Amino acid sequence: MPPMKFLQSVPVPPGNAIVADMELPVPQTIKIVDHAMSRAARQGAMAEIAVTGEENLEIFNPKP
Repeated sequence: MPPMKFLQSVPVPPGNAIVADMELPVPQTIKIVDHAMSRAARQGAMAEIAVTGEENLEIFNPKP
């Protein structure tokens, strides 16, 4: 299967794992949650990735 591109979510079946490569051109905080949203809300099965770097207003302007 060819690599998936331009996705906001990636399917990961229960009992499996994923290794992903992400290009993050804009500083932001990205949240990653468990496949069961109820576990994310009740048990905290969530992670955050803090992306740092210079803002690129050509890609995204938070204050248009």
